[in-house]
Amino acid sequence: MKKLIILCLGIIGVFLIVQCSKFINNTKVYVDTQLEVNHDDENERKSYYDNDSSQESEALNDKYLNKEENKEYDIYAYDLKTREIQSRNGQREYVYGGNVISSTQAEKYGYHTTPITKEGDKTIKFWRNDVKFVPEKGEIVLVRFPKGNHKTFVDIELMYKPTGEPNGEWNW
Repeated sequence: MKKLIILCLGIIGVFLIVQCSKFINNTKVYVDTQLEVNHDDENERKSYYDNDSSQESEALNDKYLNKEENKEYDIYAYDLKTREIQSRNGQREYVYGGNVISSTQAEKYGYHTTPITKEGDKTIKFWRNDVKFVPEKGEIVLVRFPKGNHKTFVDIELMYKPTGEPNGEWNW
């Protein structure tokens, strides 16, 4: 009986050793390292794991924070509030509308906008097929117009997308 118990324990021990060695060989070790990048104007540490989305976000912010570009364009931020169905070229399409937000509020999101000077610029309406995204109620968009001409926009970019589901009848 003792020989049978020793034999069983030996088999279980060999089995465990084999399984553990397979586990150890398949385990990868990840090391969190940081690379130090020296800039000419500033010395800051950059993580090796910086993701591309933050760089894209910085590029978009730079696009709208650039003062030189504001000399050529008027940039306004609008809070989307309405959606209607209208006909254009014989087809029914959504028309989105919104009210302008102040320059100081836009700067809280990291964007520089042009101060509103005309009453007609306080609201906007645009067609769904004129933008590359599906607008939703409560989003804030940046609209770039040629300097002084606010009849047609150059482009519309999504600036802020609210998170979560607000109370009440919020969906259109």
